[in-house]
Amino acid sequence: MSSCADLRALRKQIMAKRTFRLPSGLAEQVTKNSGVARMLHRDAVVSFPGDEVRAAILLCDDLARVGRGLDLAELRSSLAGTLANIVVEVVPGLCRDPEQVSSILADLGAARCVLGLCAGEYPQFALHAGVRKVGMDPFGLEIVPLGTWCAEVHARPQATTKASVLLAAAVARARAFAGCGPEYAQISFLPLALEEARHSLLTLPPVVYRPVPAVRQDRCAVGSGCHLCARACPRGVIEEGEGRLFIDKGRCEGCGVCLVACPQEAVDFPGQSLSQFEAQLAVLLDFASRSAEPAGLLLTCEKAAPALGELAAAGISYSSSWLPVVVPCLGMVTPGWVFQALARGAGAVGMVVCCSQCSLGQQQVISGRVGFCRRLLQQLGLPPGRVQLVSATGRAKLLGLLQRPPLGQQTRPPQMAGEVQLLDPQATAQALHHLACGLPRLADVEHEYSPFGALNFRADGCTGCLACVFSCPAGALVAEGDGDRVTIKYTGSACTGCGMCAEACPGGRDLGETGCDLGSRILEVQKITRWSLLNGGAVVLRDHGLLRCEGCGAEIAPLAMLRRLEAALDGGGEAIRLALRRYCPACRPSFVWGGEAAVPWPDEVGTGEAYK
Repeated sequence: MSSCADLRALRKQIMAKRTFRLPSGLAEQVTKNSGVARMLHRDAVVSFPGDEVRAAILLCDDLARVGRGLDLAELRSSLAGTLANIVVEVVPGLCRDPEQVSSILADLGAARCVLGLCAGEYPQFALHAGVRKVGMDPFGLEIVPLGTWCAEVHARPQATTKASVLLAAAVARARAFAGCGPEYAQISFLPLALEEARHSLLTLPPVVYRPVPAVRQDRCAVGSGCHLCARACPRGVIEEGEGRLFIDKGRCEGCGVCLVACPQEAVDFPGQSLSQFEAQLAVLLDFASRSAEPAGLLLTCEKAAPALGELAAAGISYSSSWLPVVVPCLGMVTPGWVFQALARGAGAVGMVVCCSQCSLGQQQVISGRVGFCRRLLQQLGLPPGRVQLVSATGRAKLLGLLQRPPLGQQTRPPQMAGEVQLLDPQATAQALHHLACGLPRLADVEHEYSPFGALNFRADGCTGCLACVFSCPAGALVAEGDGDRVTIKYTGSACTGCGMCAEACPGGRDLGETGCDLGSRILEVQKITRWSLLNGGAVVLRDHGLLRCEGCGAEIAPLAMLRRLEAALDGGGEAIRLALRRYCPACRPSFVWGGEAAVPWPDEVGTGEAYK
């Protein structure tokens, strides 16, 4: 560094942003000074010109001896040759003494870390405390149990190849971690049964931190009436106060269901964010598309993951073609995950739920989504068995899934281009069309768990109030204007069928005998996969002419709305109707009730060409 002042200035820039790319003139000096690198990486993800964020992969040396063992030399060579800005170290006794991670990372100056351990159980308290010492956020730490997932259940060559892929995916996931603040941390006291180093308990408070989601107020659409995340939350911990949604992190169980319920991406979940899953899946699916044999995704509930360790402990082998991805709860896995995976090269998608009765009450949602996926695959002429759901408590069915290689296809189509976008319905629509390539016209599929919706719109009842547009959280409804007209457009491939537009529409509502609102007759939403909508672009639902104020030129209202108001004012007086038709609310009092007018009252009363 040229001076301490330069270093302080650089750190200020880093603290202002969560990601920062080093100027080329400083990059080389930073890499030579591990102390400077640690300081810089403490507050943000710092990347180097032309490279990825510097990451470290630490492998326990016992992995060479666990089960059939991993070829650690081959593993180091493979990772170093394929990943940029990476350092791979084999650490003696890493699983037995994870506290040494902090001193190793201090020397390496890495911003992100992936640990390859023998099992999924480790002293979380000591490890998290250690990485905090070097300024690393423990929520961005990735743990891959290579022993139970690879070395103990596969032959050495296959286990080493699979380990390389899983580590590369973990690095991508770690690099996608954007950091977090205290609002995302839930404090838990250390369980008494958990084994920790005695000196750690004497020097540090016996608490661990668990990440929980939080609402980004700058993206949240609660002001437009959206409460989709609150409706989806299985524990009801998302509440509204002072016009804002917030998550009670003391009661939140971190299932992640709210992430996929919000089309605005207004819910952040550090360590389990959709961007991290997208980065991880992109690496796994790239491998699946290039592998000689079909490879499958094994989406596993966090509570079901220990079942894979139990198979390894029992000495049971299974196909190395299954690539595990652990999610907080399978309730956050939508059909979009499944179809994008299949379109990008996955031979199959297996799902392992914690038990037949999900503790979060998501069993109906999970089985319903799987049922929809299987039904749609059947319509596409593909084996429904390419999507499987099994319980971790049923070992026979779990083995039946794992010991058979993924089905795949005899002739695999080219891999779908573009990025994995788990929350984007248009990316899912693209995946479906990729899978349906060359097939004749397909029938629509109406299903409660369809990721798409279709809007049934009665144009003659629309007044152009645009309440539907303002309430649509997915952006499927938009309004475009050119000054004298406003056009409402609808994109079917972006519609998730949430029904918010129908709830917001004020016109043409049916009231029952009790006076309760039964819904809008102008807008009705179906949960249906309609192929014609998925393939098309935006369509015009209604085009309205606008009247402008004769006093100041401001927009008054759409013509259809004024006609509706005039009809409601039947017998209310010609003066009122003319005032509504000719003047905006700001000018109306001056002209109607005798105030000073900026523009004199017209000599003749007319309806105006636009109104006709």
